[in-house]
Amino acid sequence: MSKILSTQVTLTTTAVAYALGTDAVNEMVTIKALTTNTGVVYVGNDGDDTVSSSTGFPLAAGDMVILDAGYLGLIFATSTADGDKVAVLLGSV
Repeated sequence: MSKILSTQVTLTTTAVAYALGTDAVNEMVTIKALTTNTGVVYVGNDGDDTVSSSTGFPLAAGDMVILDAGYLGLIFATSTADGDKVAVLLGSV
């Protein structure tokens, strides 16, 4: 049986780190900065369950990264512009 999970996370406030979900995952996670974003999104985890422009992996509008993570709550995102979004896609068979 296949399972696909897709969601979008709004990074409401600049410089606040948001967890990308609460699901346990056993597959690769694709994270894409929406093409309508006006700022730079930073994704990752600095070891203290947060991320910033000085510790994260930068994604300009339309950029994406694929990560292998066991839990979406360990991946954080922040942006340099209020209201930017990231799309999250994962799937398993």
